[in-house]
Amino acid sequence: MRTKISPREDHPSKTLEAPIDSTQAANRTATKALYVLGTHWDREWYETFQVYRARLVDVLDDVLAGFREGTLKGPYTMDGQVIPLIDYLEMRPERTEELRALVAAGRIDAGPWYVQPDEWLVSGESLIRNLEIGASLCRELGGEPLRAGLCQDQFGHVGQLPQILRGFGIATAFVLRGTGIDASQNAYALWRGADGSELVCHLFSCIGYGNFAHQVRGVGDYDTTPGPDEIRARAEAYLQGEVARVRGAGSAGARELWLLKPSTYYNRSGNAVVALALYYKILPDEILVAHDEVDLPPGSAKMKRGGGAAGNNGVKDISAKLATPEFWRLRFGVGHLCREERVECLGAHECRVNDFAGKNRKLFFQHGCGAVVADEFDLERVGVLERD
Repeated sequence: MRTKISPREDHPSKTLEAPIDSTQAANRTATKALYVLGTHWDREWYETFQVYRARLVDVLDDVLAGFREGTLKGPYTMDGQVIPLIDYLEMRPERTEELRALVAAGRIDAGPWYVQPDEWLVSGESLIRNLEIGASLCRELGGEPLRAGLCQDQFGHVGQLPQILRGFGIATAFVLRGTGIDASQNAYALWRGADGSELVCHLFSCIGYGNFAHQVRGVGDYDTTPGPDEIRARAEAYLQGEVARVRGAGSAGARELWLLKPSTYYNRSGNAVVALALYYKILPDEILVAHDEVDLPPGSAKMKRGGGAAGNNGVKDISAKLATPEFWRLRFGVGHLCREERVECLGAHECRVNDFAGKNRKLFFQHGCGAVVADEFDLERVGVLERD
C-alpha cells in the first residue's frame, strides 16, 4: 500500500509516494501522548466578574455532566488556579460533594495558584500567600494542588518566580508570554531565577494556550473546520517532532520554510519526515536533511543531493520512508572521536555554503539535531535562527 500526495500546482508533473507496509504498520510502536483537557479562565476582563461567572457556571455544569455521563475522562485542569471552583460553588452549592469527589479522585486539577497573578503588580509576599491560599483551598476540596506552575497568561515575569515555585515543591512551569523566547522555534526552556533556582518549562505557541488545540484541532481556524482525516494527519505530524514555520523573501519572491526537529528515535527519523512531507505536500527534492558526519573534518560542511546513507541510520530511515534517496543532505563535519580533532562547541553554529546555485547561503544549525528545510532553500533574507 502506498500513500500518495496529489500533484502540486507549482510542480504539476511531480508526486510523492511514501510506502506504507501493512506488516510494519501493524508492528509499529505506538506513540504515547498526553492530552491535557482544561480551560483558560479570566475571572474578569473585558466583561464584568458576574458576566464571566455566568459563563463559568455553564462550562463547569457541562464538565460535571460529562464526568457523570462518562463522556469526559479527565483529568480536567482549571487553568492553574482554584478560584474558579470557589466562584462556581457559590452559585451551585448543591454540587459541592460532587465536585469534592472529582477533585479528590484527581479528575479535576486545581491550583497551585489561588488566582492567576500579575507578577509585576503585586509584592513577592503576595505571590507566596497566593500559593499558600491556593494549596489550602485545594486541600479543603479534598485534593492536592497541581504540581506545575501555570504562568501562561502573564505578560512578564519576575526573576524570583523560579525560587518561589521551587519553595512549594514545583519544578516545572508552563509559559506563554513574557519570556522573550520565540515559542514557534523552541518548545522547552530552562528558566533560571535570580538565585539560581531552575524550572523546566514548556512553552506554549504564540497562537494560544494549547498547542495541540490550535495546531491539530484547528481551534483558531475560524474559516474552516478540519475533518477527521485532516486532524489525523495534523496529529501525526505534530507528535512526530517539533515543527517551526519560517517566512522570508528571496530572489524568487516570498518563501515559506518548514523546520522539523524529530522527536522520534534517531533511527526512526523517517517517520517524522514523511509525516511532515505528506501533510504539507513537500516533495523529496525540496527536503534538506542536516546532520553531523564523522567522515568530514570538524568545521567543514558539504551539500549534496541523493546518494547513500554512509552508515547513518537516520538518513537511511528517511530514504526508506520517502521511498527515494533523492533529497538534499547538508553534512557538518565532526570528525572521528578517536582522532585528536573534535568539535568542542555544541551550541549554535554558523556555516556558509558557497556551492549551491552559486550563492552564499547562511545556515544555522545545532550539532546532532536533524532538521528539514523545504521550498528550494532560498535563505538569503529569511533571518537568523538561534538556539540556546
